[in-house]
Amino acid sequence: MKFYLLQDIGHICYDSVTDQLIRARNSKRARKIANTNTGDEGQIWEDPEQTSCKEVKVTGEEEIIIYQTFDG
Repeated sequence: MKFYLLQDIGHICYDSVTDQLIRARNSKRARKIANTNTGDEGQIWEDPEQTSCKEVKVTGEEEIIIYQTFDG
């Protein structure tokens, strides 16, 4: 399994999911899983024009993976 960081790239609104870190077999599956965990943003997670999906390497130096703030 791999980790994928999915991010909303233009649909951000109050009280919605903007980032998800998902463990899945591949990016297509990660996007499907993300869509099952939606908030007010709707079913946008399988659309590459609205969301990004990048593999996150498990190995490496200590780092922050997600640091997201949104004040609406």
